[in-house]
Amino acid sequence: MNTAIDYQSLLPEPQLTYTVRTFCDATGLSSTHVWDAISKQRLGTVKVGGRRLIPGKLGHAYLVELLASGVYKGPVPSSSKGRLNEKIKAQVSVASTQGVAQ
Repeated sequence: MNTAIDYQSLLPEPQLTYTVRTFCDATGLSSTHVWDAISKQRLGTVKVGGRRLIPGKLGHAYLVELLASGVYKGPVPSSSKGRLNEKIKAQVSVASTQGVAQ
């Protein structure tokens, strides 16, 4: 039985935009990690005036990529992040015991 994990469905709807700081606060990622991802063009941003903003959908897509790769296991931007983390851990555990590649 193939139980591939749909990481997209595990994350809540993103907000419209994040500053780098609010994205870090919401996700638990370090600012160094986020700025590195931006500089390597793995995380898209837009500049509005002098501010660098992360569109919510691009931040969301980046988190899905990190979850799928197994790099990211921290909080997600939501007030229910604890419940979501438990759901993610449970699905990853089930998938790994059934031999599903992540």
